[in-house]
Amino acid sequence: MREYIEKPLDEVHYDMGGLAKTPAANHLFNTNNAKKLTEERAQLFHHIVAKLLYLCRRTWQDNQTAMAFLCTRLRSPDEDDYKKLVRVIQYIRETHHMTLTIKPNQTMIQGGGLTVHTPYTLT
Repeated sequence: MREYIEKPLDEVHYDMGGLAKTPAANHLFNTNNAKKLTEERAQLFHHIVAKLLYLCRRTWQDNQTAMAFLCTRLRSPDEDDYKKLVRVIQYIRETHHMTLTIKPNQTMIQGGGLTVHTPYTLT
């Protein structure tokens, strides 16, 4: 799975550099009349969103809201949508070492219970 995480990060466009602490900003669901992406960039957008959708279902559940929104924009993405995708890429680059690990504990082996290890503190 590690190589599947690193491959999209290696394939991204040069303008997707940087790091982000969250997968989306407060304006994630805001849409406006921004300039539509060229055919080439729209295909890149679609390609990356498809790969990240698989990843977010397997490892980064905190990306699911941003990815669900980006999936609704695949038909006609604009520059704002591209920037939102860049933000998700930057977040993955920042947190690529944090993954969700689910493994059985001693209780499960004896008939019940499941341990979930996550890098986030649950309060």
